[in-house]
Amino acid sequence: MKLIRRKALLEKTGLTASTQHRLELAGLFPQRRKMSDRSCGWVEAEVDQWIEGRQPVTAENVKPAVTGGMRRGRKPTTQAA
Repeated sequence: MKLIRRKALLEKTGLTASTQHRLELAGLFPQRRKMSDRSCGWVEAEVDQWIEGRQPVTAENVKPAVTGGMRRGRKPTTQAA
């Protein structure tokens, strides 16, 4: 079992530290493992499995951009494709 540190984890996943932490707290990302009193890491195989299980980004599964705003009672509109 190979453990990777946060810098390697973020490079591998392309996530920001805050996004990775949020996903981990929500149970949507592999949990960290304690390496010593002051360090932790993630099991590389679990991270690789998480990456493989992600849904690819396509035009069909991306929400349209919302334009306009909610100022002065306006309703948001979606951009025409």
